[in-house]
Amino acid sequence: MPIPPGAFEIYDEKEFINTLAILIVNNLSVENWIFKMDDENLGRGLAYLDVNSIKYLRQIRKIYGEIEINNEFL
Repeated sequence: MPIPPGAFEIYDEKEFINTLAILIVNNLSVENWIFKMDDENLGRGLAYLDVNSIKYLRQIRKIYGEIEINNEFL
């Protein structure tokens, strides 16, 4: 069974942004990202991002295709 790309145990905003950027660039074919906050209930801890709305990312997809970023900073 395929496992989607993801990350867990993220505790602050800076770590979230860095991790998300690395995941997006390493998985350019993924168009929608879903976020789940574990400390919310009744579905309030869910959000999504459609990366097709990011102009720069669309340009990267056209020029480079799949890119791998070193994730040593995670």
